[in-house]
Amino acid sequence: TVPYEYETVVIESLGRALMLDLSLGAAAYVDEARRQFDLPDSAGLRIWIEEADDTDSPFHVAFASAPHASDDVVEKWGARVFVSSEVSHVLDEQLLDLDDDSEPPHLVLRSQHEGAA
Repeated sequence: TVPYEYETVVIESLGRALMLDLSLGAAAYVDEARRQFDLPDSAGLRIWIEEADDTDSPFHVAFASAPHASDDVVEKWGARVFVSSEVSHVLDEQLLDLDDDSEPPHLVLRSQHEGAA
């Protein structure tokens, strides 16, 4: 079962509060993946949107050595997530979580209210 111990991370960004959160499971997964790729502690998982393509999701996710100038940065339990300014409003009140029921485990976005249930 994915642990739902989390606290809201609020970051002031461009005059508004960003409210993306990370579950403990997602933070551990991101941090472990960063270590496996031998990336420095300053690196993080970046989330952004690109023009429509053939994928099921408009979100793109990859490790980046540093955030872009306009990215919001969420740091929690050793993990860093860089959220592009174009995506920040979409991720308000979202929880980046680990779906460890699938094989292999993967990251998912859930409503923070769903995670708290």
